[in-house]
Amino acid sequence: MFGSVDYFTNYFKTCIMNNLFLESPSSLRTNYSLLKAEIMNRQENEREKDRFLQNLESAYIHVTKDILEWEEEINGD
Repeated sequence: MFGSVDYFTNYFKTCIMNNLFLESPSSLRTNYSLLKAEIMNRQENEREKDRFLQNLESAYIHVTKDILEWEEEINGD
């Protein structure tokens, strides 16, 4: 469901996978900004907007943390 942490996490992971095949990939930060703009434009209820923004931030932090952990595993750090 749009707005949940799982939704945003899956969105970011899908973007990462799609970037493997795109000629002009976009960064996670770019996708974060696009989702944030969508939330700001889509939600009229301030309380729901704040919740969605918090969920977006949580998902972004979770995915970037996962990426850093994967890099450490690959590099043997």
